[in-house]
Amino acid sequence: MEITISQNIRTLRKQRKMTQEQLAEALGVTVGAVHKWESKASMPEIRLLIEMADLFGVSVDVLLGYEIKSSGAEDIIDRIRVHVRTKTFDAAIAEAEKALIRYPNTFRIVSCCADAYERKGLETGDKDAVRRAIELMERSIPLLSQNDDPQISEVTIRSDIAVCCLVLGQTDRSIDILKKYNAGGINNSLLGLIHAQTDPAEAEKYLTKGLSDVVTHSIRCMSGYVNYFLQKNDMSGALEAAQWLIQFLESLKADTEAICYFDKIIASFQAVGAAALFHLGRQQEAEKLLLAAYRNAVAFDAEPSYGAYAIKFCIDKAWETTASDDLGESVMEAIENMLRSEELCIPALEKWEELKKKYPAESKEDNSNG
Repeated sequence: MEITISQNIRTLRKQRKMTQEQLAEALGVTVGAVHKWESKASMPEIRLLIEMADLFGVSVDVLLGYEIKSSGAEDIIDRIRVHVRTKTFDAAIAEAEKALIRYPNTFRIVSCCADAYERKGLETGDKDAVRRAIELMERSIPLLSQNDDPQISEVTIRSDIAVCCLVLGQTDRSIDILKKYNAGGINNSLLGLIHAQTDPAEAEKYLTKGLSDVVTHSIRCMSGYVNYFLQKNDMSGALEAAQWLIQFLESLKADTEAICYFDKIIASFQAVGAAALFHLGRQQEAEKLLLAAYRNAVAFDAEPSYGAYAIKFCIDKAWETTASDDLGESVMEAIENMLRSEELCIPALEKWEELKKKYPAESKEDNSNG
């Protein structure tokens, strides 16, 4: 194992915005002593290590900077995860408790064991397991400096604690945690669900923001899938991803005849889907879908709408934000740029130019008449 205490003292001190003088005063030592610790000239006494760890809010192991080189911990984690995945929870818990004795201050071990207890508690209704999960999650937070997984943070750990609190009937505590650690709106949907049962007025803003998050993530994710499949020359995959998003957004339109922000996104994905259909040799379907894209684009450009009034589940004025994207102001231009950017879209682009000549001044009323 490697000890990096000098670097850790300096890093933790700066994180807490303390000078060497302030740290020396807090520990009752000279500034020179702190300087020697940070420059590797000397090591703090055991008593001072304990006081310093307490001052910084970390464990002594974290302060010392132990880095486990052996694969022992990883092997244990793998075994616990296999037991959890196969739902052999008793075996997972037995393995977890042995691991905690051996590695009481190793973040990955403590976090993995917390997950095992949480899964057992949530899936079997074992409240003692849920309490143990909370205990271990709280223990893991001071060890976060060891964490190298970008998907785990104090916010995600606190959110898991809040879920466990719900299981234990500690609703107020759960809500307090979820609101305090709601970075990026990560807890909007859960807060909406909880409030919907007791306080519908409070639920409105969280449910609508949660829906907005779902829509935003869906658009981004399916755009990613479309691009992924296009790069792999998998036209069937690109078509399926485009169709999924089109159907999802259309299902959220409160009025199928009204112009809605979703029409801008739908038109773009209809054009992509049409390009894929042309490539697959499904000419008639491709022309029909491209015509739908053209009509949606013309209609939206004639009467752009970025509000939420035509979208389902937008309760009263809860969703007051204006939608935005990087497609540009004109859907027509966005689609044309997209069709020109890929060689495989040439058949769709040629048909698009024909539609522009055939329906040069198509209006909203023309669209409604098919």
